Amino acid sequence: MNKLCEQYIRNIKSLFPIMGKSEKKYIQQLIPEILDCIETGNITSIEALYDAFGAPHDIINNYFSLADMDTLVDRIRLNKWIKRGIIICISICFVVFFIWGCTTLHAYNVFLREQALFLSTNIK
Repeated sequence: MNKLCEQYIRNIKSLFPIMGKSEKKYIQQLIPEILDCIETGNITSIEALYDAFGAPHDIINNYFSLADMDTLVDRIRLNKWIKRGIIICISICFVVFFIWGCTTLHAYNVFLREQALFLSTNIK
């Protein structure tokens, strides 16, 4: 792939709300068309590619017009709940490690205070 095509595909990918199998397949089908458009039209800039093939948001609108909206909405909702679950798990781990750190620090301070009581002294 040439750099112009890679940049165009990257711009398209950035507009997808989620990237699943169907989105990857759609993009893989677009790549030969974009390369053909670049070669036949002697396109050398991204703006010329936008004029010839369409802006990335037009490509995304075309994909959404062809896609089943119920399935897409369900996937977006699932993705949202997965992200929330990951955030909750990370937060719980953070709280657990914070509590563990505080109790360990407290135990260490108690150990230091008790260590002073058990020092052995030699009397001659």
